[in-house]
Formats: sequence, C-alpha cells, structure tokens
Amino acid sequence: MPHLKLYTDDCFSFELASSEEYYAPYKKRLPTKQARLLKLWDELGIPHEERKQVSGETLEILGFLVDPNAMTITLPKKKLDKLLSVIRHFCSPQSDRPTLHRLMQPAGFMAWSLSAFPMLKPGLRALHAAIGSNSQKKPDEEVDVDAAIKFELSWFAAHAAKLKGVHIIKSIAWTPTQADHHFFCDASRRGLGCYYKEGSTGFRATAPPNGDDPFLKALSACWAIHISHKRNLRGRILIYTDNLKTVEMFDRLHTSVPDRNPILLSAVDILINDSFAIQVVVDSNQRGNEVANVLSYGQIDSLKRRLPDISIVDTETLPVLPSY
Repeated sequence: MPHLKLYTDDCFSFELASSEEYYAPYKKRLPTKQARLLKLWDELGIPHEERKQVSGETLEILGFLVDPNAMTITLPKKKLDKLLSVIRHFCSPQSDRPTLHRLMQPAGFMAWSLSAFPMLKPGLRALHAAIGSNSQKKPDEEVDVDAAIKFELSWFAAHAAKLKGVHIIKSIAWTPTQADHHFFCDASRRGLGCYYKEGSTGFRATAPPNGDDPFLKALSACWAIHISHKRNLRGRILIYTDNLKTVEMFDRLHTSVPDRNPILLSAVDILINDSFAIQVVVDSNQRGNEVANVLSYGQIDSLKRRLPDISIVDTETLPVLPSY
C-alpha cells in the first residue's frame, strides 16, 4: 500500500478526491487507501473505531493541520499562542531561575513545532547546548540561563508570530544543474570575496578582525544570500564554497560553535521571507572559487587581466550579525 505513513498508533496518507471505495462495515464510501487499510485490519483481526477513521480536505495530523491542496502545514492558533506564551514567559526578566526539568519544557515544545517552522532551528542552539552541559544534574536542580538562550528564543518567537503558524511546503529537491544563479564564495584574513557568475560581478569586503577561517568562510556564504536579497534575485541560487563545514552548517541549519550561529540567524532572517531557495555546496573543480579567492585577497588587477569584463564592487557591506 503506497504512501502509508505511521507514527506510533497514528496512521495517515493522502488520496485523490475522486478515488473512493465503499466500506461495508461503516456503510459509506471512504478514500480508497483508507478503505483498503481498514479491510486489511479486518483480515488481520485488528480492532478499530469508526469515529477515529477521519478524512477530509484538511486533517489534523500529530497536532498540525495539514492541507495537501494548499500544500501547507499549520500550527493551530491555540497551540501557537501557547508556544509563544511559554517562550515569552521563559525570557521575561521576572522569570525565576529554572530547574533542568523546566528548561527542557520549551525545548521539547519548540522542537515539535519545527514541523511548521523548519527554518527556525537555529533558535534552539543555545538552549540545547545548555541542556547538554547540565545533563548530569538532577531534574529539580536549578540551571543558569544566559543572554544567548534568551536572545535566540526571542528570535524564534518573533518569527513564529509573523508566520502565524503556517509553513508552505516547497520542493527542495533540485540539483546544481537546475540553478538559476551561481555565487562562488571564499574568505581569507585579508577579506571576503563573492563572485556572481551571471552578473559577471565580483564583491569584496574587508574581513572582520576577530573571525577565524571557518567563521569567515560561513560569513561569505551568508553574504551571498544578502547580496541576492538586495538585488531581488529569484529562483534557485547555488552558493559554492571550498569549506565542507560551511556546507554542513547551511544544510543542517545547525552549528555547535556559538559564534557561528548568528550567521545562520542572519541568513534565515532573509530566507524565511524571500522568494528564492539556496543550496550551499563544495565547488568540485575550484574554477569559480579561484575568482572568489583572488577577490578575498584583493588582487583586483590580476583578476581584471584574467576576466576583463568583470565588474568589481567594494562598497557592498557585510551582513550585520545579531549581537547577544
């Protein structure tokens, strides 16, 4: 039976509205897959109740309203309001120092809500790190809550409130050959370089003084996202880097390194409201990244000799990262 999904004792699927089958024990027509599943349960002797066999154009699944025609997953308003209330109370200056058990409560609630807010995952980094570092404590022992936790939770709540609990399902299954735009990014201690292939434009900026190499590489990819936003690019944007950690960070929307998480927060601030999709990948042939590398070192004359038609922009500011 294709497309059948199971989570503990909840079973769900989808069916064409025109595809129905009569199910005699209930004396009514049901979606074909649902009717056949019930017949299988009857054959195996598995009991079931009619009131629990629901179907419709929208359906509540695991606490979320799923609309396959609109391609949306919605967090019901009451649950969204409760989620925001829990977060805001936790971040309130009047909030008491929490126990480990109480610290874990918003973490579980927020992790569950990621089905509706998948891009808000970076807002959980500091909270999860605090739970992990206090894992040896007893549940009723008090733990410290720092500024990073409160900032990230507040960031999560601010976006969740604007999204109103609705996640529009979009396909992320596209290959590099389907990209509409290509950016090549690199960084050195001297500067950051981004090369926008379709615009034959090179961007260069001075590197922040305190960033290490992985930080700067990740920042250069984030910079490409901001450049795309400012230039109103649309469609699929492929961002090349020579750093595998940067690829993993943007693919998973997670980093274990605290000072790199503001890069993800800044990127999501753009991506969550914009009309383009990104993938960050490693440049296998390194040709485009050679241009980005030259840009990062500020070797503009050398680059101009190789690519006489390239435009150089050195006034594009780097993203202003959130400060905890």
